[in-house]
This record gives sequence, C-alpha cells and structure tokens, in this order.
Amino acid sequence: VTSDHGFATISRHEIDRAMHVTQRYSATYQYRLDSGDALEIPKGYLPAGFLAIDLARALGMKLYDPDKPIADGKGVVGYEEVDPTISQPTATLAQRPLSGNGLIGDHVHRPDASDAKVIITAYGGSDLIYVPDSDVGRVRAIADFLTHQDYVGGIFVDADRYVNVPGAMPLRAIGLVGSTPLPRPAVVVNFKVFYLEPGNLQTAVQISDTVLQEGQGMHGGFGRDSTFNNMAAIGPDFKVHYI
Repeated sequence: VTSDHGFATISRHEIDRAMHVTQRYSATYQYRLDSGDALEIPKGYLPAGFLAIDLARALGMKLYDPDKPIADGKGVVGYEEVDPTISQPTATLAQRPLSGNGLIGDHVHRPDASDAKVIITAYGGSDLIYVPDSDVGRVRAIADFLTHQDYVGGIFVDADRYVNVPGAMPLRAIGLVGSTPLPRPAVVVNFKVFYLEPGNLQTAVQISDTVLQEGQGMHGGFGRDSTFNNMAAIGPDFKVHYI
C-alpha cells in the first residue's frame, strides 16, 4: 500500500481561510475555460498560466505559449504570443497560455526556446522557473516579484548557482537537488495553502497553476496535507517495524 502525494481542493479565487480573494493582475480579465469550450473563467479568478502572465508583465517582456508552436515547412520557427489585453478572435475573452506554461523574452523563435529569458513550467501546486542564460540579476528580480504576490506560499532557489537571493530558501533545504542530468530550475515557487478547519488536513485548499478549476483537486503544494505522506509495505523482503 503506497501513497505518493496528498490532496487539496483547488482555489483559483480565495487565498486564505477568511475568504480574501486574489488581487493579482492576471485575475482582472475574463478568460475562456478551454480552447474548445464555451465556458468562461470570470474576472477575479486566476487562469491557467497566471504566474507566467504576471511575471512577464513585471519583467516588461513578451509572453509566448510553448504549447502553441508556429511552424513552417522546415520545423518550429516560433511560438504564439500571449497578451491578455488582446481578446480572442471570436469573443471578448482574454488570451492565456493553453496549459499554463510560458516562455518569456523579447522574441522567442528557437525550437528549444533557449532564447527565452525565463521559462515557466506549470506544475499544479507549484511552478518551476528556469533562466536559460543564468542571469543572477534576473533570478533576484524574479524572487523579489514572487515575494509580493498574494498567491505565493514559498520560494526556493538553486543556491548552488545563485547566492544571496533575498526572500528565498535553497532547494537543498527541501531535498529538491538530485542527480538528474535534466536542467535544474533556478526557482521553485509553491502556492498558498490554507485549511478551512485549522489542523484538519482533509480541509486543505491550495492555489494551483493548472487547467483544472475551482473545487477540483490537485497536489504539489508544500502544505502538510501534501508532505505528510504514508507508505506501508508488508512481505518477507521488508524489515519488520522499520521506519
């Protein structure tokens, strides 16, 4: 019997038990729920890709959607730009990244997006932020931006590469540095987690950067509901009473 993660109810609107609502820029627009769906995300609710939208605006750069590549006969030549101030062609609804992921830069056209200044991977209860050119000043600017967002719970930075980043803890402090050959994110940000009943982990609510909606379920946050996991096993090859 194993459990690999916990579970919390998604909030795209409320940020604490007192039912205060988010005041971030990305929540000031009305969005289409899905590219093929007539339902809408009302104003005041965070869309998938809210972090990418808010961070691009804070950095003064353009936002592109990695899930909407532009191709010619030879391959990918760019990505569709996302601008919430420009409505969708068929409705008065704002643009947003399709799956929440984002490429931020002056112009992103390389197939591997290595010319992006910032890459955001939406991950539910937390997001991964990559800085391809390893610009320390930009990492610090990102951390500073995150400390002012009402939906942020914790900020963790790759301190092996970026030192003296105010407001952030090192990735090693929470065991997020491994031996994978894949690129390590510069910053990992987890979103607000709160409990409708203090101490009752089954009433956990978390902000989530996901295509799932208010009231559905998600994990990946840093609340006790997600980190207090159980794993049990029985059989001849397991030690008895071993913790």
